[in-house]
Amino acid sequence: GHSLARHRHLFSESERDDLLASLVRAIEGFLPKKALRLACIALCLPGQVERHSGMVKHFPFYDLRNWPLGPTLQQAFEVPVLVSGDVRTWIQAEREWGAARNCADAVLVFVHNDIGVGMVVNGQLIESESALLGDLSHLQLEPYGQRCYCGGFGCACTLVTNQALEAQYRDLRERMQEHDLPASVNIRELCELALAGNSLCQDILHQAAGRLSRVLANLICLLNPGKLLLGAEFKLVTPGIRPSGSAAGDQRRVMTPLAAVEVGADYLVIGRPITQSSDPAAVLGAINAELCR
Repeated sequence: GHSLARHRHLFSESERDDLLASLVRAIEGFLPKKALRLACIALCLPGQVERHSGMVKHFPFYDLRNWPLGPTLQQAFEVPVLVSGDVRTWIQAEREWGAARNCADAVLVFVHNDIGVGMVVNGQLIESESALLGDLSHLQLEPYGQRCYCGGFGCACTLVTNQALEAQYRDLRERMQEHDLPASVNIRELCELALAGNSLCQDILHQAAGRLSRVLANLICLLNPGKLLLGAEFKLVTPGIRPSGSAAGDQRRVMTPLAAVEVGADYLVIGRPITQSSDPAAVLGAINAELCR
């Protein structure tokens, strides 16, 4: 199929006070303008979603809980409504058309304002009526850490999500009296400051990477997937890259440049295959040619 019409609606501050009613009005205003007849509604959003009931148990961006999104839209428009979590939809797309295609066992981890997991086991998408399946937000990483809204301490969502890292930046900026830095940053700006060499931001991201690696290691030990896909607003740097035909050396797990890019790598770390070659420029040219096919 193809898209008949598109529209992007930015909710104002006043609309956010009653987001569900504002969403209904936005859809009602969109349909007559495009002369479209509504047959069904499908929505994809972050957080904990009960797919079969359409209830959103937690929507982290607006901090909404037990939000009757599906039932309300079905009552308003009298058409079938499907509400799905973003990670579930993403892993399904990867299984059909993307990096998890032809892979019997794959896991997708997405870090944003929560930590979602989508799983394909033995070629089947794993799902449940429970909205908590595939949510690692409350995996405890620090027993004496910050109190979480769930009542626990040191949950992953208080340590490695976008909101957590932005809060850590504000706290450390004040404690370290780094008043030359902006008072507040979003996750992209935090990464840009780290790339520019700011040690405070680098420390925040290094610590978050270490904590996130523990989450991923537990997943790998538990599920042993053929592919682990990682999605977030940060860049994925992949070491252990070996061009086709080159020796693995002391590396146990290696990938070709093309295979790494196909599963989402943003930056490739290629050392000895280039530096120890008699013609480094030719090796690099061959890699670039493979990636540009």
